[in-house]
Amino acid sequence: MSSTSKKSLVVLLILLFVLSACSSNNATPDPGQVLTQAAQLASEGSTLTAIAQPATATDSPTSTSTPTLEPVPSATSEIIPTNALTEPIVDPNQTPVATQESIATQPAPTSVPVGNFSPDCYVAGFTYDGPPWDYTHFHGTVSFVKEWRLQNIGTCSWTSDVYLIHFATTIIENEKEVRDSNETFGQDTEIVVITDPIPPGGYLDLAIEFTAPPTGNDTYKVYFKLYGPGGVIDIGGGSIWFILDITPP
Repeated sequence: MSSTSKKSLVVLLILLFVLSACSSNNATPDPGQVLTQAAQLASEGSTLTAIAQPATATDSPTSTSTPTLEPVPSATSEIIPTNALTEPIVDPNQTPVATQESIATQPAPTSVPVGNFSPDCYVAGFTYDGPPWDYTHFHGTVSFVKEWRLQNIGTCSWTSDVYLIHFATTIIENEKEVRDSNETFGQDTEIVVITDPIPPGGYLDLAIEFTAPPTGNDTYKVYFKLYGPGGVIDIGGGSIWFILDITPP
């Protein structure tokens, strides 16, 4: 029975009780007795309602525990080596390119060419030093011819592109070179000395005319070098020269 029906039944019982009281000898009922009886009726109505009301089915308690899931074993991951990630894939059809490291480790050639020529191409040997002899005395403005003989001991022929160059001039005092001089003894810096080719093993006879400086009053040492297409040609390990004492005219 609903709550509204219960309330209506109680009210109805109270009204019936009041009416029945009024009809009995017309006596005025005791208010306290009326309230007591009404309360008893209301209590009996509640008891009847409670007995008549069917029991409500109680839901079974739901378990709040969550079943533990068994871990599913995963496949073992393959371990990839570190070098496998950085090592380049080599195409078998690709032509390999030399690296800088492989170039650096190659042995150096035994001989380094000078220009486009090997060191053995242009080499000269010194064979003769002719007059005038060292420390010969000349007055200024006097001309003379200095002689040398050289041999071609290289593997290349000497042609007109091989010539003599004035390398340096120094002043000698007490048999020591003490200072430089610009004196060239009347010659150009480059002196042509070959007219016909000189093959390997051949000789070059030099006879070069010089002129003593007009204002000289010193002992001069004058150096010359042979020069060719590959640069300076070694002459027995150095240069050729002459030493002369020059005094004023």
